[in-house]
Amino acid sequence: VVGAVRDLAGGVHSECRRIPDDVAALVRGTAEMARSQPAARERRLELDVPSSLWWAVDRRRIRHLALNLIRNAFEASRSRVGVVLAGDDATVRLSVSDDGPGVDADLRSRIFEPFFTTKGAGMGLGLSIVKGIVDAHDGAIFENGRPGKGARFNILLPYQKSVGV
Repeated sequence: VVGAVRDLAGGVHSECRRIPDDVAALVRGTAEMARSQPAARERRLELDVPSSLWWAVDRRRIRHLALNLIRNAFEASRSRVGVVLAGDDATVRLSVSDDGPGVDADLRSRIFEPFFTTKGAGMGLGLSIVKGIVDAHDGAIFENGRPGKGARFNILLPYQKSVGV
């Protein structure tokens, strides 16, 4: 809990150190790490990630972001989790989806609030930390799954020269 609160505060107060990194390798490695969690048993992980995708990011934060989203997807899914990473000259796009119950439309506006949770055992910090990481990268995040058909979190990170090095 202390670490999660520190990460939440760090997203607001510490500098986002963006340096060129292979985001594809980072996402693949993080997905494999998440696959080892108990919630991932009996579920299929579908990765659509290029062999390499270099972008200026804060490696620690992007790893944390991907791990939070993928773990949440495994916890919510019935049978599958999808991770898609793509990029062009202007934007990197990461999408994490599951085939679980999805996010009710009336809750969508609150899911990124600190301490808001629909889980019985959650602290409600994961998605607020993810949002803070996306904001620190001047990006955008939105959920556009379908209630009853699964959640889909989409992240857009704009091109940014390396900073904070």
